[in-house]
Amino acid sequence: MNLEVLRKSIISAQVEATINAPDQDTLFAMQAARDLLWGRVNVINIDEFVPVSQILVDLLSSSIPSNIQNMKQILVEYYIMLQLMNLMDSIISSLPIPWSLDPNVPGSPIHRILALLALLTSTILSLIHVPPYCLSLVI
Repeated sequence: MNLEVLRKSIISAQVEATINAPDQDTLFAMQAARDLLWGRVNVINIDEFVPVSQILVDLLSSSIPSNIQNMKQILVEYYIMLQLMNLMDSIISSLPIPWSLDPNVPGSPIHRILALLALLTSTILSLIHVPPYCLSLVI
């Protein structure tokens, strides 16, 4: 009798001390979400690490709506790409934004006018090619 109680307590302690995901995709999505939410693993208190991770696994694994399923797939792809490139999210977030893409830097009027002219030029050139293309479809 005591062995059975001991076995059950060991099993329950193992379940409580580990992160239990139903599949590898859910585990990868949880790791990516945790890294994005907390940045570094050592930010989470060691006593809360497994419960927080298990909550994320539960959110990503139970009967989930399609939008969360899509997010899970994106997180899995993001995690796999990070692993393939030997990168971490903290490295990517520490990279500076190029000044030309920084939304806080106002664009000069000259660059905006040049971009507008390039757009208009490509639009006009595209419209010139439309009639011959449509004619070739008819013939």
